[in-house]
Amino acid sequence: MPCPGCQRVADHSSRFRIAALREAVVYLHSHQFWPGWCVLWLKDHAEHLDAMPVERQLDLWRDVGDVARAVRAVSGCSRINYENLGNVVNHIHWHVVPRFAAPREPDPAAPVWVRPKSELESGVTDLERDRLVAAIRSALRA
Repeated sequence: MPCPGCQRVADHSSRFRIAALREAVVYLHSHQFWPGWCVLWLKDHAEHLDAMPVERQLDLWRDVGDVARAVRAVSGCSRINYENLGNVVNHIHWHVVPRFAAPREPDPAAPVWVRPKSELESGVTDLERDRLVAAIRSALRA
C-alpha cells in the first residue's frame, strides 16, 4: 500500500501546499477550525525520528519552528500545539496547531484530538484556504 505521507509530499499541485523547507514540505491542514493549522511532512520516507541523523532532526525542528512563527504571526493565536504522532500515518510529520483562548475555543486546555468530529472535520472554504496559504507562505519568507 502506498504511503499517504509520500503521496502528499509528491503532490506539487495541491492548493494546500505552502512551501518546501529544509527537511519538510508544509501544507495547510484540510480542516481549519483552528485557523492556520499546518502539517509538515518529511520530504523522504522515514517512520522513526530517532533513527534519523541528528543533523536532519535539527533541521526538521528548525522547519517546525519557522512554521510556528509564521502561523503565530498570521493567526494571532495564544499558543501553538506541536504533535508528532505516527500511529495512523507511518511517515514522520508534525502538526502545528494554533490554539486560541476562550471564548474563541470552547476548551483551550484540551488536546484537539478529543474535540468533536464537527471541529476536527470542519473543512475550509477555497477562499479561506487560499488566504491562509498565501499569508503563511509570505510570513515564512519574512
